Amino acid sequence: MVPLAETLKRLELSYIGLEQDYKEIFLDIACIMKGWRKDNAIKSLESCGLHASNGLRVLEQRSLITISNYNSKGYKCIGMHDHIQEMGRNIVRRSHPDKPHK
Repeated sequence: MVPLAETLKRLELSYIGLEQDYKEIFLDIACIMKGWRKDNAIKSLESCGLHASNGLRVLEQRSLITISNYNSKGYKCIGMHDHIQEMGRNIVRRSHPDKPHK
């Protein structure tokens, strides 16, 4: 069995290769937006000046997030595996060790 820490290191390689905008989108999803409706997440991310539609497409292509039907109304929902979410949160913790709320 591969230890979680080693798995997270390997997963982080997918994150490292992203453009800066896409890294920010990924971290926002990992820390805040997992489970959000796709259209609401796009509005929020674009209000911060990020290219959300392209970013979500890239993250989905790299298997860092999933976009799936949320309910019978056809809303799309952003998902992420728990280990990938933990990786994102660890990246944020390392980037801001004195400000865990950031």
